[in-house]
Amino acid sequence: MFGVVFKGIDNTTSTCVAIKEIRIDSLEESKIATVKREALVLEQLSHQNIVQFYDLIESKRKIYFILEYVDKGSLYSLLKKFGGFPEDLTSLYVRETLQGLKYIHEKNFVHRDIKSSNILITSSGDIKLADFGTAKLEDKNRNFTVVGTPYWMAPEIIGMTGGGIHSDIWSLGCTVIELLTGNPPYFDLTTMQALFNIVEDPHPPIPKGLNKELEHFLLYCCFVKEPSKRPSSKLLISHPWLSTSPLPTYEQAKEKIQEYNKKNRQGAATNALKQAFGDSWPSQEDPSFASLPASRAKTNNERSRIGSHSKSLGHPSPDPGRHPAAGSISFTTGAPADLLAFRGMSIEQLQRELIKVTKERDQLKEENADLKQKIHKITNELQ
Repeated sequence: MFGVVFKGIDNTTSTCVAIKEIRIDSLEESKIATVKREALVLEQLSHQNIVQFYDLIESKRKIYFILEYVDKGSLYSLLKKFGGFPEDLTSLYVRETLQGLKYIHEKNFVHRDIKSSNILITSSGDIKLADFGTAKLEDKNRNFTVVGTPYWMAPEIIGMTGGGIHSDIWSLGCTVIELLTGNPPYFDLTTMQALFNIVEDPHPPIPKGLNKELEHFLLYCCFVKEPSKRPSSKLLISHPWLSTSPLPTYEQAKEKIQEYNKKNRQGAATNALKQAFGDSWPSQEDPSFASLPASRAKTNNERSRIGSHSKSLGHPSPDPGRHPAAGSISFTTGAPADLLAFRGMSIEQLQRELIKVTKERDQLKEENADLKQKIHKITNELQ
């Protein structure tokens, strides 16, 4: 249930707490019962990977949850600020999330809304499961109603054919993809189309180039269509993909993510240039790149003619909502010396140069089309 969260101080202990405020004066009785159910669930839970519940305060207009204060927010916030996570860091966070899931599953609770925005991180790097507003005791004799967030929903939840603790495992798989790429599976589809594909497809699409252990974790564990055949959280914790390394602090993780995405941006630009110039593009190790005088690079400003525009690149971006769609440009070029006009440019400058020449090519195409129309008109008039 949505609410406003404030930072507060517990006067008895002088420690920081989170105060979640929810207005209830305009809510139906059933909705108020749902709000209170979260408190009933949380007060039964006590685990290092779950946000600690302290108290519930109720007035006529509002309900206040007093919770453990988690100072660095959610993994979604980290993702939004700095981009997709490397596999090894994702593995650590999934391991810790599974520890929390194992605990609540052993108490027969189902979270029902696992996603990055409901996984919090402290400054020391500890991971905490949060938002138990949709959590419920598992009842194997009745089907759950459709709750959760569409793109992370398990097919049995959508089809109302028997949701349970194994549904959290499916959602965890979607969260893995979200952490790696910035988006859950099917993010580019409408909600209804995504729900249809979740039910009908053999499994959600997964990113290319994953290591085999991660691919197995997703395809043969999380995304098994039959819920009863998905491994439990207890069993999944021992999966070989999950790292046993210690958790980095928040600052260490942030630096790791920034470096990872910086390399991916550089790789994307380098690949674009290699495709643009083919074998004529020299590497930094190429003696011809370093030995030619800088003055020659500055005076030789002639750009090559533009060729064809081909497929897009798909490397993770610091924008968690998207991946780069920078096209690769093919050029007709001469000696490597012609390329030294680009020497000394930053990656961003090179990307801007690619965009510039692409626009110039498109403008030339438009001018050629206009010229052809004029010639065609004149020819018709002469006849």
